[in-house]
Amino acid sequence: GTLLSENFDASKTLPPGWTTTGADSTAWEIGTPGDTLFGPLSAYSAPNCAGTNIGGDYTGSQDVSLIPPVISIPPDGAVLTYRQWRDTEGDGDAASIRLLDPENNDLLIEELIGGIEWNDLAWDTSDPLSLPDSVKGRKVRISFRFVSNKSDPQSFAGFYLDDILLKAN
Repeated sequence: GTLLSENFDASKTLPPGWTTTGADSTAWEIGTPGDTLFGPLSAYSAPNCAGTNIGGDYTGSQDVSLIPPVISIPPDGAVLTYRQWRDTEGDGDAASIRLLDPENNDLLIEELIGGIEWNDLAWDTSDPLSLPDSVKGRKVRISFRFVSNKSDPQSFAGFYLDDILLKAN
């Protein structure tokens, strides 16, 4: 069955139960992308997607996360897929997908994938990510995290997500 399905099209606000962390001069936003040189001109499934500074470029020295509600992973595990658009400096500015423990102060359980960086010319389909055995039968939070490492001005769109799907095995 489906554990999480989000295309961000219901409104230009965070879906119910979703949270963000670290918002400073860069924040995760929901809406119609645009006004960046190399970011997406539209969501993968219109009208909305999630993105770092949806209408502009991200800034340096940021650490922002987009976090769906707590999800109970069945004993047989689950698989995550999503659409992404990357436009990053590629020199340490990168996204990651992390699994957090909601029953232990959102401590990191495991990084599912790191080093999501560089540049896309179109929306890209992620490879299906199987959640590790360590979370089978547990409650988790998934954290879509973006970190930029420098304080110099940036001219990159950042990290965008659409059509996030988590299905039980």
